[in-house]
Amino acid sequence: METIFHDVPFIAGFKPLSMTKMVGKVHTVFIPKVDFELIDLGTIALRRLGVDRAHLIESTKWHYPETRKWVERLYAEFGEVQGLRWTSRQDDSAQAVVLFGTRTKSADLAIAGPSTSLLAGDLASAAVIDLAMRIGVTLVE
Repeated sequence: METIFHDVPFIAGFKPLSMTKMVGKVHTVFIPKVDFELIDLGTIALRRLGVDRAHLIESTKWHYPETRKWVERLYAEFGEVQGLRWTSRQDDSAQAVVLFGTRTKSADLAIAGPSTSLLAGDLASAAVIDLAMRIGVTLVE
C-alpha cells in the first residue's frame, strides 16, 4: 500500500494502475533481531510534537519537502533512535516503519524466506492482484 498503490486516488470508479510500477520490485519479509528504538508518530505522539496527522502522515508527495524537514529534525533531536513508526495512511490496519540506514546494521534484520517478484512475466503476483481487487484498482499494461 505504501509503494506501488501509494498514489492511487481515494475515489470510486475506474482506478487504473500501470504494471510498469512493479518492474524490478520484490516483496521481502524481514524479521528484526533486535528491539529497534523507533519514534512513535501516532496521533497522541504527534500532539506532543505539535503537528497533526494531516500535515505529516496524511500528506501527499507534493508535501514531501516539508515532511523531510520533520524527519531531519527528529533524526537530529533523537540521536539514539533507529527509525520511525506510524499507522499507515494507505492501510489503517497496518504499521509503517522507516529504519535509518546510518543507525541500523543489516545484521539487525533476518530475511524470512526468499523475496517474491511483484511481476511474474507479464502478470502481477497473486498478492498484488488480490490487493488491487480489494481496493478497486484495475492493473493495466
